[in-house]
Amino acid sequence: MKLRKLLTVLLALTCTFQAGAVQISAHADGAVVVASDAEETESTYGNLKYIKSKINQVNSEGNTIAVYSLRISGVEDGTEHLVIPEEIDGVPVTSIGVNAFQDCSSLVSVQMPNSITTIGKCAFQNCVNLEEVDLSAALTTLVSNIFEGCTSLKSISIPESVTNMGMECFQGCTSLKEVTIPDSVQSMSARVFKDCSALESVTLPKNLKAIPSGIFWNCTNLKSITIPESVETIDTVAFQNCTSLTEIQIPDCVSYLGIDVFEGSGWLENQPDGAVYLNHILYCYKGTIPETTFTISENVKYIAPYAFKNQKNLESVIIPQGVETIGYSAFFLCTELKTIQFPDSLKTVQSDAFSSTPWYEEQPDGVVYAGNYAWAYKGEMPEDSLIVIQDGTTVLDPDLFKDRKELTGLILPDGLTTIYGDAFTGCENLEMIRIPDSIATVGHNAFEETPWFAQQPDGLLYIGSTAYCYKGDMPEQTEITLREGTLSVAPYAFVKCENLVSITFPDGLQDIGRYAFYACRNLTEITLPESVRSVGSVYDGQSRLIAVGKAADLTVTILNPFCEFVNDYTFPRAEKTLIRGYADSTAQVYAEEKGFTFESLGDFDPPEQTDPPEEKQIRMGDIDLDDEITILDVVMGNRVFVGVESVTPEQRKAYDVNHSGSVDLADSMLVLQYLVHLIDSLDDITV
Repeated sequence: MKLRKLLTVLLALTCTFQAGAVQISAHADGAVVVASDAEETESTYGNLKYIKSKINQVNSEGNTIAVYSLRISGVEDGTEHLVIPEEIDGVPVTSIGVNAFQDCSSLVSVQMPNSITTIGKCAFQNCVNLEEVDLSAALTTLVSNIFEGCTSLKSISIPESVTNMGMECFQGCTSLKEVTIPDSVQSMSARVFKDCSALESVTLPKNLKAIPSGIFWNCTNLKSITIPESVETIDTVAFQNCTSLTEIQIPDCVSYLGIDVFEGSGWLENQPDGAVYLNHILYCYKGTIPETTFTISENVKYIAPYAFKNQKNLESVIIPQGVETIGYSAFFLCTELKTIQFPDSLKTVQSDAFSSTPWYEEQPDGVVYAGNYAWAYKGEMPEDSLIVIQDGTTVLDPDLFKDRKELTGLILPDGLTTIYGDAFTGCENLEMIRIPDSIATVGHNAFEETPWFAQQPDGLLYIGSTAYCYKGDMPEQTEITLREGTLSVAPYAFVKCENLVSITFPDGLQDIGRYAFYACRNLTEITLPESVRSVGSVYDGQSRLIAVGKAADLTVTILNPFCEFVNDYTFPRAEKTLIRGYADSTAQVYAEEKGFTFESLGDFDPPEQTDPPEEKQIRMGDIDLDDEITILDVVMGNRVFVGVESVTPEQRKAYDVNHSGSVDLADSMLVLQYLVHLIDSLDDITV
């Protein structure tokens, strides 16, 4: 029977390849469906124009069936009140086509059935007399430009089925006064309400994370806006020229502002001259700085783009501890700015932050540092460059070394904690990297394009205390135990490792990056230790499509009752996943919200304090921990120093003979002196 079905499907494939493009999909029950290009016929129904589509499908039984649907394509000129039927001649009306009612100036009202699941781009664009629309409750997206230029539309009810609002979907609706966006909406695109000059109030959905560029640009009557606590980003010119918007409350979780977000708003107009603050954000300096030295307020975390642009009097600025981000061109054209006091807290310094300042011009060629932040490379990099990042540096800018073909060697300092994804993209000659143990976070694809990565042996590769990736082909039935001291699993670390059947995480692991175990179809059980603070996405939400019919059931045990789940697609589909955790934990809340089966581990009892483990004695200089000091230790120590071999923190500490805090050539010299009896002994240490 299975062979017969397969032959039927193959025959259908042959026919449909001859006819045109083919769509292949798999249903949850294992059915294979093959659809050829639709056969389409145009017709009319009353004042409506529609297109009837016929699609031939091969179902799970191997039978070819015809599936029909209707797409509304237009309406007769002069139609004022349009009621779209749920079906025509027994065939369901499922969509409204692209440009279907574009420029229909007579149209006043539209009612559509809940059978409609999609509406094409620009469907009602420039329907200048359209006043009322009853949208289908089955819509998930309001596509781009759908109601753009509908200048008579005064209000609209957006169904709770909608999750996304496309670009400029209500742009230029100059009569639209009030909009309530349901909490189902998770994302909105640029300029959704641009030029809606009558719009007075808007309630944004509670789960929205980003307010997009130009969303309320030129909404001159907008008087109030409620920004939910979920918002992290407000993009460029979002409220530009909102002249009636005089009060703004920004939640503390906002960590990014785009350029000129509030330029021309009533709120900014009402601010007195001087530094303008929004919670922990320094938005701008209004007016002209009278003094030559300016000290930023102590509670600031973020300096917005162009905050001090063109401040000609500014000669010195003091940036306090706590500031984490300096935005694009923050000090652009501060032509007298010579002195900057940087905090140790900096995590991001965006491009051109200090362009056209004397401070930048006075920096020597090479790596330019903003305090502990390695920000930019100035001048031309010489061929075959070996760069030593200065001690005390804690962050490398994500673009610092991208596409630097001249870079052949890099020494990273102890204390550096983060290497961003794609950090060394295009560094095709980078053969030697010294990586400190302090690295706790490594982004995806940071090293893959370098010769250094090519030299690493196949298997699990560590970067500092991060399990970075599995290199090469994984053997069948692989079981992995991450080494002690591992703090994180990098994004995509084990992507598509289908031979991985077991992984054990050590106590002390803190973070698991997004897609870390994407499409690991044979990994059936994982236990996250209590130390894991967050899970970016152990599995991608789409992995169930790739693994349909093959993915095993998954049991996830979560021992941290306060673990954070970063997105909605952390684990595979609910019917294949069992989540185990403590009663009333975040794991239980997550499982119940997303429809997973939850199994309680009982009430959480904090572990009792135990005596620390007995201190272990190791020999100084014994980097391979074999209780002997030989020339092999020197060879291994040198390989660690130049970055071609990774070792545990315990091994590094054992070889740090001179107690400098790192493995270096001086340690090797001391061990060599011991081996040739120029030094009597290398004292044992306690680790």
